[in-house]
Amino acid sequence: MRKGLSQRRKGAVELILFFKTAKCEYVYCADFQCSNSMLKPIKNKKQYEDALARIYTLMQKELKEDSKQADELEILSILVKEYENVHYPVPNPNPIEAIKFRIDQMGISESKLGDILGFRSRKSEILSGKRKLSLPMIRKLHDQLSIPAKVLIQQY
Repeated sequence: MRKGLSQRRKGAVELILFFKTAKCEYVYCADFQCSNSMLKPIKNKKQYEDALARIYTLMQKELKEDSKQADELEILSILVKEYENVHYPVPNPNPIEAIKFRIDQMGISESKLGDILGFRSRKSEILSGKRKLSLPMIRKLHDQLSIPAKVLIQQY
């Protein structure tokens, strides 16, 4: 994340935040009066907890779209998400557990999974851990069950 500050007029500061994620780049620009309410990067647990409390407060209000408070909520949410990604990463699930969870979630029978993988015996071998997923199986599981490929290709 890059941050830029520029002086626009006496007592006001323009805050420009640049966020880059895997899918797109966000640029936020807002005018804030110099005060304690200026948004800042979250650097420690206290700031994280304060940001969560502020997000909760803002979410209890009926905010108008494109209002300053709605913009503040969006920016705080992104800052919290970035802090959580660094300090509280969620590990990828085991590929077999992800497959089991997804077929349960979608209400798909294990026989349908056998059709996706090719043979019923392969399904049993894969779910028991005796056989590893092949690249064509990973592609089919990704396409038909929408399981992220990065989950399916990891070691297990």
